[in-house]
Amino acid sequence: MKKLLALLLLAFLAAPSVAQEPTVTTTRLFRKTTKGEHLVTFYDHAKYAARMNKVDKVYLNAKALPPAPATFDFGAKVEYPMLLNDQYGCCFYSSICHHDQTMTGNLGTQSQFDLNVFRQRYLALSGGDNGLSDEDVQGEWKGRYLADVKDAKIIDWLYLNTTDSLSITAGMYWFGGTQFTFTVPQAWINNSDTGDIWDAPTYRNNNNGHAVHWSGVDTNGNYKLVTWGTYVWITPAGVRVCNPSGFVVFSTRWFNIKGYAPNGKHITQLAAMWTAGGGKTIPASVIAQFPPIGPTPPNPPDPPGPVPPGATTITLSKPLAAGTYQVVPADAEVLPAGTKAKIKELLEIIGPLQKQKPEGKKTSMGPHDEYGPIVGRESIPLDPSNFPPDMPIEQRVAWWKATHPEAKSQPLADKAKEEVVLQNVLAELRRVNLRLDEFERRVGNKEKHFASKP
Repeated sequence: MKKLLALLLLAFLAAPSVAQEPTVTTTRLFRKTTKGEHLVTFYDHAKYAARMNKVDKVYLNAKALPPAPATFDFGAKVEYPMLLNDQYGCCFYSSICHHDQTMTGNLGTQSQFDLNVFRQRYLALSGGDNGLSDEDVQGEWKGRYLADVKDAKIIDWLYLNTTDSLSITAGMYWFGGTQFTFTVPQAWINNSDTGDIWDAPTYRNNNNGHAVHWSGVDTNGNYKLVTWGTYVWITPAGVRVCNPSGFVVFSTRWFNIKGYAPNGKHITQLAAMWTAGGGKTIPASVIAQFPPIGPTPPNPPDPPGPVPPGATTITLSKPLAAGTYQVVPADAEVLPAGTKAKIKELLEIIGPLQKQKPEGKKTSMGPHDEYGPIVGRESIPLDPSNFPPDMPIEQRVAWWKATHPEAKSQPLADKAKEEVVLQNVLAELRRVNLRLDEFERRVGNKEKHFASKP
């Protein structure tokens, strides 16, 4: 009998193993939005939690880091696609890809992932469609890379106290966002249009396990939660009631070619901060991929945030001294100070200008004077030098207005400069001819005037 049992045992051990069939343990629910309905897929959070309870977690010590700004939004310039989460329970793989898109999108062009490779990697890691754990995605992200993007890798990770706002904001701001896992209440699923608020009180459903990426914080202290091709805001109170967990990562994807992150810190500075916050020492070979830190860079601009509709952007080419400035369009003609007042004063004297009509046959305006009929006398150009020296300019202009009543009806260009107006007036005055008899009558000093004539 013992020999028979031994033979059966040997036969069993020698038999070829049967490949395990892919399984499906995810849950699919309809998500209703203002744009319609579609399926979303969740993993079993209870099974996920059972696995995670065995993980030895190291948490970020946010008190060892500089304080982060109260508000910022690293997702403002990034477009987050669905990445198959309406077909599979791949939310965790989608989330880490969204995280990579935040890091690259704030430096230039955000990363893109081939959906066929994405699907293959998720199904291989999950053994079907069973969701993923922290260990699954951390191993993929650090030990391999994401989907087909070979540079999409991380160096290390630290867990977060997700109910501590100091830890959340410091982790997001200094290292480029966070990963967040939780259970989604049914009320939140149908309240997930862009910009909606996920808040307490609510009832969590452990069947609705979900993983998402956070990329910012608003003025109310709510966190920007990226999911299902859009984003919502989750309140700190909402975080506390949804079985939360999360972690941050250190990745070279967060640095430009000069080694600076969007928050203005060099990789050498953030590597030191990472270690001070409890993370592993960043290898020197990683830091050596970037140029050494140079002179202190200028303060980084304020983190990007929502732009109000109809806002106008003003760019200064150089710093301005203190003072009052007038903002005009770039193509506007700017007049010297006081020009408009001077033009108005001049117009009150002479009225708007009008082109002189061609003169017809000249006739005498006064048929006789003490010198006899006024016929055929030479016209004298109306120029200041032709008036008696003692005749005020106001009288000269007043005469011109009296003989040109039609001038008041012609508009003057609004943007004409003072110099142009004055030149036009003088030119018009020179074009007007005044018969000697009218000139003498207006001046009222004929004898003095003709005494100087030959």
